[in-house]
Amino acid sequence: FLLAHGAGGNGEQSFQQGNDSEYESPLRWAARHDELALMQVLLAHGADANAMGVGDPPLLTWAAHAGKLGQVRVLLAHGAKVNAQGDYPEISPALVYAVAYGHPEVARLLVRHGADVNAKGQEYPVTPLSEAAYQGHLGLVSFLAAHGADVNGKMGGCPVNLSACLVDQNATVLAWAAENGNVKLARVLLAHGANPNPPSETCPAGDCSLPSNAPLFLLAAATGHPHAAKLLLDHSVNANATDIA
Repeated sequence: FLLAHGAGGNGEQSFQQGNDSEYESPLRWAARHDELALMQVLLAHGADANAMGVGDPPLLTWAAHAGKLGQVRVLLAHGAKVNAQGDYPEISPALVYAVAYGHPEVARLLVRHGADVNAKGQEYPVTPLSEAAYQGHLGLVSFLAAHGADVNGKMGGCPVNLSACLVDQNATVLAWAAENGNVKLARVLLAHGANPNPPSETCPAGDCSLPSNAPLFLLAAATGHPHAAKLLLDHSVNANATDIA
């Protein structure tokens, strides 16, 4: 009745919870309580799918982070901006969160609605592909690569769900696979055209004795991963290289 007579779903309301009072829009409240039917009603009556409260990420980002496939689908159907990041540098795009927190169906849905497969966070410059690689989601690595993700891109740093890690942010995703002996990941990347001979820009196992532009089979060999080294050697145009200045 209220919605039919002009009440909106965008204004912030105060909801008392114990001794705390928090302000949020009816739409965000419905999302947080997983009230999908209420979200649909609010959106159908003019609630803004892109509205953000103070300090909040875009609602689509929150839903992607939480793996709420139904909510993501409804928000996209009502005009949610698939690549929005909000006003806070620590917020990454929705696709990055969907990949990082293990929600492949959400990630695929976002890509099919135009999500930028090479988008980076403002403060944490990881990409969906580097997240998928780190998390071991080989199916998503292949899917993202098939939809235009840069298979020669860099790791960018730690995944968004970790505060610390042993990732060289300047290493390519393939170099990271080589250094860690991840043959399955390397095989997927190579199948999608990753270059086995780029500058590795990394110090394997803390040892910078290799030249920075050594082919990656040398990097894999130097870090004790013969199977990865053989795979990369088979793909390398510098198969006879022993030292590249």
